[in-house]
Amino acid sequence: ADGIDFTAHVIGFDIPQGGLADKQLACIAKETGGRYVNAKNASELTNALGQMAQAKPTAEPTATLTAQASANTGSSISVAWTGPNAALDAIEIAELQSGQRLHYAYVKDGNPVQLSMPGKAGQYTLRYRHLDQRTIATRAITVIDAPASLDAPPSAAIDTEIAIRWTGPNAELDTIVIAKEGDDGYESYTYVAGNNPVKLTTPSNPGRYELRYKLRDSEVIAIRKIEVTLR
Repeated sequence: ADGIDFTAHVIGFDIPQGGLADKQLACIAKETGGRYVNAKNASELTNALGQMAQAKPTAEPTATLTAQASANTGSSISVAWTGPNAALDAIEIAELQSGQRLHYAYVKDGNPVQLSMPGKAGQYTLRYRHLDQRTIATRAITVIDAPASLDAPPSAAIDTEIAIRWTGPNAELDTIVIAKEGDDGYESYTYVAGNNPVKLTTPSNPGRYELRYKLRDSEVIAIRKIEVTLR
């Protein structure tokens, strides 16, 4: 749980073979790349201890990543890989400076895997994470600003349906919301889902509002102001 990478060689002593405890101990060894021996008596235990003491360290796993050198914000890219293909092995995109993981996919999902790019342009790192703990391969990628804009009337009456044309990544879960200026919440929203224009109904209270394009319903990447007036 603390992200410590280690190999466990396990001996089960006087454990019924094929039972639950036997399978659990074997699983510990398998998931960490170690060996498992079921010793039925003192003689077998002595022999197993001798085998484990002489066990050679496992070779360091290696991996490679193949992907495009740059991509637009909010886009999805394919990342081909070679590697141990162990349980929980993952490929991720992370911030270059902080190392914070932004999106990931398990290698069991296929080859290549699909990764979603962040909504902020900049330099990032693709990483192969062995057992989702240790980085064994990296590849640099540049994320470029994709065009994002909203076109709507500058004002509209309360409780009126308006049409909003947009440009943007059109990624899964992209939304357009209407919200009060300075409010992190929203009054109403709609998914982009390939529809252009989309339609939203203005709030029931007049005031200054914003239309916002939200990448994957999280990052705001375009804003257009709108005045909501009385009829």
